[in-house]
Amino acid sequence: MRKKITVVTMGQSPVDPQTHDVYRMLAQACDVELRGILDGMSEAEAKMLAPEGGELFIVTSLRTGREVRLAERNAIRLVNERLLEAEQSGSAAALVFCTGHFDIPEMRMPVFIPEKILFSLFRAMGVKRLGAIVPKSGQIEASMAYYSEFSPRICAASPYGPREEIEAAAASFRDSGVDMLMADCMGFTEELGELIQAASGKQVFVPRVVLPALLKAVVS
Repeated sequence: MRKKITVVTMGQSPVDPQTHDVYRMLAQACDVELRGILDGMSEAEAKMLAPEGGELFIVTSLRTGREVRLAERNAIRLVNERLLEAEQSGSAAALVFCTGHFDIPEMRMPVFIPEKILFSLFRAMGVKRLGAIVPKSGQIEASMAYYSEFSPRICAASPYGPREEIEAAAASFRDSGVDMLMADCMGFTEELGELIQAASGKQVFVPRVVLPALLKAVVS
């Protein structure tokens, strides 16, 4: 019997889920439900969730392709709402589709939270110095503290921005001495990961590729 799994995305889920690469990957073995934390919201409503002052934030996009910033506290609240909805609708497991920090309520179904998985993987792989590309320069300071265990080197380029900016950010790591370079946003696709690898000459870790594959292996 095929299990139902839910992927909670930070933006809006696509009108046609078949257009989503992660949906296509997971649908080979499971019944997949995409729940966007901004589903049903207008752009104006989404902008009301923006960070204030210097508070932590995540970067995502709307169905229109427009980039938006969400205060971390708002993202956490909305993610938890979607997870509870998913459990109530019969999902066997869920994936939080973001590499940021999330505190979730106790749940019966297993919830895959990238930050917890990533740290375990980096330790297991013996990463001593981690490189990362985050979407915005305003996230660098918090990310330096977040990944301090791995003596990080971090720069910024949005996966929703010009490819040239991503390529330039990646190239800055070519002589950096990092053990691994992470595309630190779920907006970075496999294709962008290949671009980053070519520009940097480094081994590149793309959470958008690795984590859904892990979920598929565990629940299928």
